[in-house]
Amino acid sequence: MNAEPDWVEAVEEFRHRHAVPGVAIAVFDANRITYAGGFGTLHAGPGAGKVSPRSMFRTFSLAKCFTATAVCRLADDGRIDLDVPFDEYAPELHVRGRRDAGGITLRHLLGNSSGFVPDTISHHCTGRDPRALATEVPVMVGRLPLVAPPGEVFAYSNLNFALAGLLVERVMGATFAELVAKTVFEPLEMAETTHDPAVAMTYPLMQQHRPDDDGTPAVIHEARAGVRHQPSGLCYSTVEDLARYGAFQLRVAAGRDGGPELARAQRGHIEVPAVTELHYGLGLFVGPRRGGAPCLGHEGFFDGSWTKLLLSPAHGIGLVWTDGRGVELRPHRYAVIERILAAHGVNAPEAPEPREPTPRARVLGTYRRWGATPLTVGEGPDDGLVVSDDEVTVLARRAGPRVWAAEPPAQSPPWVPHADTTATSIGFSHDHRDGMEYLHLNGLPYRRA
Repeated sequence: MNAEPDWVEAVEEFRHRHAVPGVAIAVFDANRITYAGGFGTLHAGPGAGKVSPRSMFRTFSLAKCFTATAVCRLADDGRIDLDVPFDEYAPELHVRGRRDAGGITLRHLLGNSSGFVPDTISHHCTGRDPRALATEVPVMVGRLPLVAPPGEVFAYSNLNFALAGLLVERVMGATFAELVAKTVFEPLEMAETTHDPAVAMTYPLMQQHRPDDDGTPAVIHEARAGVRHQPSGLCYSTVEDLARYGAFQLRVAAGRDGGPELARAQRGHIEVPAVTELHYGLGLFVGPRRGGAPCLGHEGFFDGSWTKLLLSPAHGIGLVWTDGRGVELRPHRYAVIERILAAHGVNAPEAPEPREPTPRARVLGTYRRWGATPLTVGEGPDDGLVVSDDEVTVLARRAGPRVWAAEPPAQSPPWVPHADTTATSIGFSHDHRDGMEYLHLNGLPYRRA
């Protein structure tokens, strides 16, 4: 490991200025970890131990990366097909309003392009039994409607990955956690990574925090530990283990490891209409571009916790960051991460390719999403938009050919900025005769009413 680099001061300044109890960081290339360090304490209470590169934390949505890698490895081994409808593996499953899978494949599920509406992480109806995927996911599949046909729009949903996890259980005859351990964690020597909270708590564990009334961070004692969330967010790891995983992905990008499906997973399968140039591959966000090639990675966050895996294949380098505070500090983290990347010669994000702008008149109207308040889009000054629901109204400026941006009015869905952005993104896709068919509020899809 390297000695303390000059950007450590920026990390400590971030931590103290924003009352972040602890931060852990690892930097790596395709072959080794070049830096790993911990800052501060595991939690804000008395007697807290110090953070180290081997401190455990919940990865939240970085678990989707592991799920996609496991499924792609099975596909590369010829044990599962990513391009057949999912009811070929589970004939009893069908989407709402149909008697079959509606054409949804594993590739759609892993690419967040199935059309399932976004769902939520909750305590309700979640079991700890290792077989809970088999009992809980079918209920969700039949209940949640589709916002679009499969393959048409990006629609981030935890159900996509829960269903993918159930399908590989059916094919392989083992629990999801066992499969991922055998196909991902063990081969990559991620010895401390686990889907089991009971195992994670035997290690020094970083806690989640939210500020109390006077701004002091307080621990959040909410594990949300249902097995149903394993494929999408219930996983624990360390920055050292995540660096080993990131190094593997850099080798895949360089053609030095993995098979064809693992390589395809790193390509953008569906556009994420946001302020930055962004697509989704299979379990990975793709973009923005640095050094002439798109970055890869994912963010994992929930109330009081935030983690990021960022890979720049063009520079052959990657970074893992985790801390025990919430998404509201994302812009401040990004500033420090950019300083770390610059110290390693990584270019700033590049501007996207120019495209013909969509006339504002074609995006005006009302858009709806099941379970969400409708959005109305009207004209604002200087080619801007006024976007509102029952409680919030924002004035958005044009930020791209089909994207407008606004100051975030809240740090909670649907207004919280999308990963890799710091502004509220209002994007549009699928231009039809009557105007744009879909509005994407920070990546969440709404359909024209």
